[in-house]
Amino acid sequence: MGGAGGPGDADGPAKMTRRRFLRWLGAAGGVALSGRIAHGLWSERWAVRVVPRTLLVPRLPPALDGLRIVHLSDLHAGDYAPWWLAERAVALAAQQRADLAFLTGDYTSVYGAEAREPLEKALAPLSAPAGVWAVLGNHEYVQDRREPVVEALSAAGATVLLNQSRQVEVRGEKLWICGVEDPYLKHHDFEATLESVSQGDLKILLAHSPDIIYSAAQLRIAAVFAGHTHGGQVSLPLYGPLIVPSRYGRRFAQGVFQVRGTGLYVTRGVGMTPPLVRFLCPPEVALITLRRAVEGRRAR
Repeated sequence: MGGAGGPGDADGPAKMTRRRFLRWLGAAGGVALSGRIAHGLWSERWAVRVVPRTLLVPRLPPALDGLRIVHLSDLHAGDYAPWWLAERAVALAAQQRADLAFLTGDYTSVYGAEAREPLEKALAPLSAPAGVWAVLGNHEYVQDRREPVVEALSAAGATVLLNQSRQVEVRGEKLWICGVEDPYLKHHDFEATLESVSQGDLKILLAHSPDIIYSAAQLRIAAVFAGHTHGGQVSLPLYGPLIVPSRYGRRFAQGVFQVRGTGLYVTRGVGMTPPLVRFLCPPEVALITLRRAVEGRRAR
């Protein structure tokens, strides 16, 4: 006596099937997204790559238009990032055959004298015709790292600038490479750094933190190279980096900037600090080409 059901009865199970399918699809999408995030958090932190960028410099002499600089920072090698990642980044940097090489601090998470030998080994392959130049970061001032790191940098062929400047000749033009000690912990001293430099001289500044950019602009420094921020390490779509250790928040988290006539490049760096993850913010070897700032030309 049951007989066949009416049209409404036939549609009921079909509607349930569609609802179940949509729920399943949503759940599957959530799992896939979670998997993508988990994979990114785990694997992206090792995916170091060369990032080419252009930095406009208003007072750049024509002969230096096209000058190439390779920039490494924040290796944090040892406990926070493996030594092989630092070695890979240095190998990529050396392959670029840039005119200059800049190192802007936080080289290792190893304590004391144990840092010296592996850091020297990791950095030794890096060279550049106009020199390898280095400054210290805030991590060099903890756990007795400062002296071993300076020794390792020097032994690897880098010139370490401790609130100092050196004049070099590149492509027939003279310029000053200036380096301040870590501004994050307020070890920098602009007066000592620029003691021998005339106001009108072409100056490029290395500093661990970008927070000194406004002082650098006031001193008419042509370009500043910095790290420290790690780009935030974790960056969200439509929002950007979550946490940036800077007095200016996310403003100078990473990339190319122009600040009152001074060019600034802030690298994402190579290593990490806890939490030891990266997301949408992979480690980088920055390859910066300097260009004269002229009307119509844009940085990239």
